[in-house]
Amino acid sequence: MINSHIVLFFYFLFTIGNINDNLYFDKFHGTYIYVTILGVVFFIHYLIKNKLLKVIKPFKLFILLIFTTLLFSILLSNNILVGLEKLIGLSMSTIVAIYIARTISYVNFTKILIKVGFIVFLLTIFISIFNSAIIIHQDTHYGDWKGIYDHKNVLGYFSLLYFASVLFNILFLSKLNIWNIINLLFSLLLLFLSSSRTAYGILIIQTFLGLIGYITIRYKIKLIPFFSFTLFLLFIYGLLSHNIFIENIGTNSDYISIFSFKLKLSGRLTIWAFSLLALADKMSFGYGYGGFWGVSEKSNITEFGLGNITLSDAHNGYIDLLLSTGIVGTVIIMFVLIFYFIKIYKYFQNHTLSNTNKKNVFFYLYFYILFLLLNLTESVLLKSTNFYQFFFMYILFSFIIFDKSIKLRKVHNDNFN
Repeated sequence: MINSHIVLFFYFLFTIGNINDNLYFDKFHGTYIYVTILGVVFFIHYLIKNKLLKVIKPFKLFILLIFTTLLFSILLSNNILVGLEKLIGLSMSTIVAIYIARTISYVNFTKILIKVGFIVFLLTIFISIFNSAIIIHQDTHYGDWKGIYDHKNVLGYFSLLYFASVLFNILFLSKLNIWNIINLLFSLLLLFLSSSRTAYGILIIQTFLGLIGYITIRYKIKLIPFFSFTLFLLFIYGLLSHNIFIENIGTNSDYISIFSFKLKLSGRLTIWAFSLLALADKMSFGYGYGGFWGVSEKSNITEFGLGNITLSDAHNGYIDLLLSTGIVGTVIIMFVLIFYFIKIYKYFQNHTLSNTNKKNVFFYLYFYILFLLLNLTESVLLKSTNFYQFFFMYILFSFIIFDKSIKLRKVHNDNFN
């Protein structure tokens, strides 16, 4: 069978920059082909060994609810072909994620990501020496670096995953060595070069979260509930005292003012407002998976203040979820996300777990939260072969395997006693 480490390495390298879905009928795109071929290979592998149902069984809640919801939305869509193509890609990506979760530990997962980050950094710098036009934006984001990807925010979000993996290795795996220090600096430099403001904000949150997790595990202090409640109170106070408000909706200069700090969102607030207005016509079940952007006549945003632009998503995974599946589908899928988040968090708060298992659980919690944050300013929740969505499925499936192993161990110990 194909070595899973090699599969994951090239999955990182080939697909990590693909924010948008580029399907067969839009463009002959390597990402979709790579993921589809891998998915078919692993599907046949499990089928031949008569292990398919056994392999899928632990993940049945996720697979049943998510895929049934998306399939139902496609059947109500005006463009069934695009929806089915996206669903096939998502299915293949899911099979690959299951295979990787069963064969690669979270420790090796982060190590492979760090190696790819190192290569991306070297490629970015090397190409810039000979032809800076390839890796630096020449349009409205002139001067910002996009690296080997198609947009600066992609480089920014890749840098976040790169940085988070290095930070996790340093804090929780006791790997404070030259290799990780170099990669920590490289990840921060890539993030700085991208000038991705939303990525900067998430960087602060994930660094803070990493430190809280480290203190909680090492010193047995429950800091997460305290800081979560404090942030919630600050948010409520900010709203009531008008220290948190939005400005300039309907332009490319919209922003959120947070206690006098202006978080510029480059038209995102305008897109979100437009998307929610468009949702009014299909409130219950949405436009179908893949049935809105570039397909529905309602998706034309040119007269909404942003000029003549073509969008492929809402730059918000939760709003795109609403557009695709409506309120009904969104409630179902958000139930799945919240259900597993609560399970992971409960494990982290469990005092009976060993420190090793606590670190394992914090990996799931740390990157789960990072994925949820990414979806606030980019839409990766429903992408079919997008790396970030695959990354989330790996985290979720890996946790489900961990959860099952803990329960089996408990049953074994109870029987033994």
